[in-house]
Amino acid sequence: MHRRGGKTTASLNHLQRSACQINKSQYGYIGPTYKQSKRIAWDILKDISQPIPGTQRNEAELIAKYPNSSKIFLAGQEDPDSIRGLPLWGVNHDEYSLQNPAVFSSVTSKCLADHLGYAIFSGTPKGKNEFWRLYEIAKNNPDWLVIFRTIDDSLKD
Repeated sequence: MHRRGGKTTASLNHLQRSACQINKSQYGYIGPTYKQSKRIAWDILKDISQPIPGTQRNEAELIAKYPNSSKIFLAGQEDPDSIRGLPLWGVNHDEYSLQNPAVFSSVTSKCLADHLGYAIFSGTPKGKNEFWRLYEIAKNNPDWLVIFRTIDDSLKD
């Protein structure tokens, strides 16, 4: 998806819908760095969670906790140990082209295993890197949902 296409808002809404449907579940938004996650996603998460009565937002920990005891947290992939061992039902690796793919393969995927959780890889391609490789695999796999939109596609809508 092109820059400013709404990727972060869409993925956070998806995580939030899941969090509201499954009691005591946990979801992660992982950006390239913790600082980027806070700058890019925290205001969006606060805004979209605000209409849900009883939702608590912890500014210091970047966590939204829902009335059913589910949570969404923000993290940065530069500190994989902050994610390691957490039970996850879903995760979004945002701006995946800027991330180290080893964080997903060695940390996040293991966090998802217990609950057969899902992963969202979002971003704007930056050459033929791991994000491009995933796209190439996913676009021909009926088990994956792939959305590819250029700025021209968005301007048509």
